[in-house]
Amino acid sequence: MRRVIPIILFLAFCISSNSAADVKQNDHIKQDLGYQSHAFGSQRQAITLIDLIKKHPGKNDYQIFYKTDRDVVVFGCNLKKNVIIRIHQDATGHGTQEMWSGYIMDRLNNAAGGGSLNNTPTGKIMGIHQSF
Repeated sequence: MRRVIPIILFLAFCISSNSAADVKQNDHIKQDLGYQSHAFGSQRQAITLIDLIKKHPGKNDYQIFYKTDRDVVVFGCNLKKNVIIRIHQDATGHGTQEMWSGYIMDRLNNAAGGGSLNNTPTGKIMGIHQSF
């Protein structure tokens, strides 16, 4: 139960942003993509996040977030902590959290090319998936 509260608070903060522009806060870059189709999957998420990293190099945290007809999605990475995270939360407050550790840019580039976030230069390393 402890993990759910920070996730929900984090999502509430992301949802409350009215700006479609990039938001800069120290080492943290966020981009609100507004409404997207629920088909905005791993490949498009990875491409968009890579573009954000290229647009604002030298930061630690990068996030994109958007709403679909089913849920709110947050997808991002922390280059310093070497993790990628994806959160889906529906209107009832339930959802999923996924996290991948290590090989951040390799994973993102692989997903952007149509592959999987689980693929790394050393083989397949699965992420952690939790429901809440």
